[in-house]
Amino acid sequence: MTWYVDLDDDGFGDAESTQKSCTQPAGFVADNNDCDDTDADINPQLTWYFDLDGDGFGDSSNSNNSCIQPNSFVDNDLDCDNADSDVNPQCNWFEDLDEDGFGNPDVSVVSCLQPVGHVKDNTDCDDTDNESNPGADEILDGIDNNCDGQVDEEMITGLSDELSDAISVYPSPVHDIVNVKLDNPSLFVNRIDLVSIHGNTLKSIESNESITTINLSDFRPGIYFVIISNDKESAVRRIIKH
Repeated sequence: MTWYVDLDDDGFGDAESTQKSCTQPAGFVADNNDCDDTDADINPQLTWYFDLDGDGFGDSSNSNNSCIQPNSFVDNDLDCDNADSDVNPQCNWFEDLDEDGFGNPDVSVVSCLQPVGHVKDNTDCDDTDNESNPGADEILDGIDNNCDGQVDEEMITGLSDELSDAISVYPSPVHDIVNVKLDNPSLFVNRIDLVSIHGNTLKSIESNESITTINLSDFRPGIYFVIISNDKESAVRRIIKH
């Protein structure tokens, strides 16, 4: 009878190393199906799991026993969605406190299944405000509503860097009187508007003075915008009234 050496003691022998004997020699077995006789974990009883989506994680309901790894099979059954490579045990889910569908990039958990209160997206810039996210429209409120890193962009048309650099609006925060100062005498303005965070014009002043004052004593505390304009261009400043 032919016996096959079983170096790794897994019960499966090496077809290339044999010994003939009437009785079983020590370290030999009758089987010759081992494909790696130096590793007890690799033998014909090894279970492989189908990995349809190619994410490295297999389906527990679709397996195959084989000594050699079959194509599209892996050695684990940890996948929870074998049709989606983005859903697996290494998937990051991001906290969505404001439930706007956009997640906080700084707070996440790793899980195969989606945890309650978490989403795949990680692009929210303020997870406490469901009106601030990449899907929101920008409005004139002093907040980055659409999460593009800019505040109130395109809310005021005709903005000029030259005019903007020449304007000082102070103090802010302010209690009653705010000053608008034109630092460059070669430039001119002819209109100053006080605008609410909702874009409503609350007060307009026709002025071409180097310093113009605006009385805010009749207005509630909050955020306001001062828009300084001439015939061609505008500049905007955000102020806080206490």
